[in-house]
Amino acid sequence: MKDPLGIMGDETIFVLESYYSRDVLEEYENMDKFKAGVTSKTYKLPYNWDGTGAVVYGPYLFYNRCEF
Repeated sequence: MKDPLGIMGDETIFVLESYYSRDVLEEYENMDKFKAGVTSKTYKLPYNWDGTGAVVYGPYLFYNRCEF
C-alpha cells in the first residue's frame, strides 16, 4: 500500500503479509528496498487483521479487525 497523501513519504510502501490473522505492518522506504526485503520499520498492531481491505491514509492505518 502507499499513502495517497504522501505524509509518511512519497515513495514509502506499507505491507501486511498474508490476508488474515497477523498483527505486523512492515514499512519500506521505497520500491527498491521492498524488492530487496529491507524494512525500514515494523509496527506491532493492537489486533490481528482480517481480509484485504486495509488502507493507509496519512499517518493512519484502517483495517478489519480479526475476531478469532
